[in-house]
Amino acid sequence: MSKLPTFSLTALYEALDSTRQERGLTWAVAVREMSEPFTRNGSRPLAVSTVVGLRTKPRGEGDGILQMIRWLGRTPEGFVDGAASDAGAPMPAVGPEQVLRIHTRRLHSALNLKRTALGVTWAQAAAEMGRGISARSLMNLSNGVRMGFPQVMRMTFWLGLPLARFTRITNRLRGAGAMPSAGAGGGE
Repeated sequence: MSKLPTFSLTALYEALDSTRQERGLTWAVAVREMSEPFTRNGSRPLAVSTVVGLRTKPRGEGDGILQMIRWLGRTPEGFVDGAASDAGAPMPAVGPEQVLRIHTRRLHSALNLKRTALGVTWAQAAAEMGRGISARSLMNLSNGVRMGFPQVMRMTFWLGLPLARFTRITNRLRGAGAMPSAGAGGGE
């Protein structure tokens, strides 16, 4: 298999910084806007250091990255080196009190289908996806574990499908647990 495209956290940081500057926002205000869906539903907001740290970090937490991409109104595939900013499929529309999350169980099912069709082991599939992905991490997706970037993008690139196919929308009210929506994100 040829080398998979690479999602760039640095490119995401640069887009966030550019948009922030164009709108005349401080990092604190921009991050507060990105975090609004989290804080409305009782979750912990993003930290300025988390967002600013993207310019040098090799990995970022999945749910937070999705909120950043949502704030920009872009697609995750648009942060691949050399890709157009509108590459990939649009993320599902979510309401102001909803949070977009990675649907790891759906991702696991798709990976397992392709792996089985190709007649490869989890270890062989992981090796094709590259750095930061192990057979164990692929198998653990069926448990609903949290995902990080750029690893989740390597998985979707291996599948040849946009990340939007592997997202879910949660409605969380203060003090209540996550409830999958009936929309495009589906449930677990």
